[in-house]
Amino acid sequence: ALPIYFEDYYVVDGKNPCFENPDYLDYQESIATRRSSWDYVFLNDQSIRPVYEGKRYKSAEALQEEYAPLILSSGATPILFMTWGYWRDDYQNMTDVVDVPTFTSILYQAYNEYAEVLDAVLPSRQKSKLAPVGLAFLLVYEENPAFWQTLFGKDSFHPSPSGSYLLACVLYATIYN
Repeated sequence: ALPIYFEDYYVVDGKNPCFENPDYLDYQESIATRRSSWDYVFLNDQSIRPVYEGKRYKSAEALQEEYAPLILSSGATPILFMTWGYWRDDYQNMTDVVDVPTFTSILYQAYNEYAEVLDAVLPSRQKSKLAPVGLAFLLVYEENPAFWQTLFGKDSFHPSPSGSYLLACVLYATIYN
């Protein structure tokens, strides 16, 4: 059976005394606000951008100045979707990340910095959560390097269906603790 939302059936016809009660009107306003708000908003940076301090600073600045007001008005809890370390021998920017564990460590540090930036300007009820997808990928890397390679598509950095499944599991675990 579908739920019945009584407020969909009530109309202001001048005959319902509830519409004159300030507590009821406040309740109706809170329902309208909740319906248009979000529970969570997911944010992530471009995969290698957080490695570079200047780019990481620009991302943090955007979070504070552009995204935080939107998140605040939505009522959502921000979930920072930590990206994962990868390795490509043919990719020119890989020299700055050293190796997969170092890359992942830098990402983890950067996403914690992003959380601090948001948490400094958002109320405590909207405290950031970190979805440590990169740490899950690193765990696979350390325990089973051959399987780790199956987490990536043909380009060696976007996720394969297996990688997508792993990241979905981490997102689910983050939302539901």
